[in-house]
Amino acid sequence: MAEGGLALFIAAHCSILSCDHLGVLCAKQIQDSEAGKGIKMHNSDIIADQPYSILIDESTDISVLKFLGVTIMYFDRQIGKIMSTYLSLVEMQACDADAITDEVCKTIEEKGLDITKIVGFGSDNASVMVGMNNGVYKKLKEKVPSLIPCVCHSLKLAVSAATSAKLPRNIDHSTLRQAQYKNVYNAMNNGHNPLKIVKACDTSSIAKRFVNPYCKEHTLTFNMDSYTSPNLQWPLEFTMILEKSNSSEDEKKQLKERLVHFLQILLKQLQQRLPKNVVILEKVSMMSVKNTLKLIKKPLTPLLNLLKFDINKIDKINHQWQNLTNIKWIEQTNTTQFWKEVSEYTDASGLNPYFDVSSVALQILILPWSNADVERLFSQMNVVKPKLRNRMGPKLLNSILTIRAGLKREEMCCSKYVLPADILNSITKSYITPSQNQNQGNEGVDDNMVELMDIDVDCPILF
Repeated sequence: MAEGGLALFIAAHCSILSCDHLGVLCAKQIQDSEAGKGIKMHNSDIIADQPYSILIDESTDISVLKFLGVTIMYFDRQIGKIMSTYLSLVEMQACDADAITDEVCKTIEEKGLDITKIVGFGSDNASVMVGMNNGVYKKLKEKVPSLIPCVCHSLKLAVSAATSAKLPRNIDHSTLRQAQYKNVYNAMNNGHNPLKIVKACDTSSIAKRFVNPYCKEHTLTFNMDSYTSPNLQWPLEFTMILEKSNSSEDEKKQLKERLVHFLQILLKQLQQRLPKNVVILEKVSMMSVKNTLKLIKKPLTPLLNLLKFDINKIDKINHQWQNLTNIKWIEQTNTTQFWKEVSEYTDASGLNPYFDVSSVALQILILPWSNADVERLFSQMNVVKPKLRNRMGPKLLNSILTIRAGLKREEMCCSKYVLPADILNSITKSYITPSQNQNQGNEGVDDNMVELMDIDVDCPILF
């Protein structure tokens, strides 16, 4: 137990090399303790059948090893929260779509998950990930036809493309231009301070600005060239600033033209880069607690059709959807907590009459809206494996990341976590004594620690 607790502390907070000295120090300084005398240290049950989303990305560590990072999003029924956490870090030999798809499927199988339960897929916009003919998303969609991709990276690329095409490229290098840009930005965005680059515009506001209001077509799925107008109704504050400025009429006209062109290019970029099932993402707001508790509301049929639900089940879900207002629910503000309450509700017979509609809602809530978590994974990888620890192998790196993610997910410190019995047995059987370590020659400590950490890292909760 003592070795296990200290090992957990080392994995969560320190360099692995520290454990060699920590074990000797504890045995020497805590001689009045039986546990201290005997210390010798050398180095997905929660998800079950639930739907989940995965986010993947590639990166290279300090020792130039190529890794595929995988994180997972799911609804944790025990605590009633949407969890986004580390799943695995896989060393890659090849980085083509087939190799990545195989590793993703292998990881899902090793973790005991059902690949058909995937509802969302997040990645960057590299062709190997989202290529229309041979990308990872295409291959996974063959296994799961209703798979929905993440749109966050598409929005970033669309804004970047429009910005580089029409906004001044040298704003960052000119103090005067930055000040002028700040004034224009404040005028157009109700006094908000500008970011380093123009933040993504809401597509609905774009449509209102320069798309003909009588257009009945979908802005992101239809060619809008014949419905756009260069004559925008500029905000009053923006117009007043232009009137007070010392710029010539030609410069003012040029500024307006550039802004209009920026919106036009942005709209085309959004049409090209956003996934075809963007309509699903627009309909997600139907499942908010505010819309759900309305007495008069539209059926979920369009959304369920897009999610490829069976026709017979759609009628059942719609019936439950309309009857939700028959119950006086306790939670009426937080959408996640509301659907948790609905999913746990039972009537007098012990059955949940709203089970199907709550399952749909929880499935919608775990769709990936951002791939930031998988980017944070690589930041954590660089913290665990810096230059001074560049000999750390993939197995040990994966184990430490698993432990740290588990502690964070459980909101526990290493001092409060109780190691499972099977982990304690593994530690007892696999530790290496100092004398054994010296007899192994000049092999690195981290190489030995790989064997020490060769335990079942798929243990429920933390491992």
